[in-house]
Amino acid sequence: MVRNAHLVGSAPYDTADESFRAAMEHLGGHLKRLPDGEVGERDTWIR
Repeated sequence: MVRNAHLVGSAPYDTADESFRAAMEHLGGHLKRLPDGEVGERDTWIR
């Protein structure tokens, strides 16, 4: 059971709206804040 959640980083969605909706759908009651909604491919940014 999730009690608290802390989200960091980007999300694998096309728009910030999709990212926010997914976060609220799955973790809404456990979030105090949401990340800024960065979207797009960033999985290889550090390479």
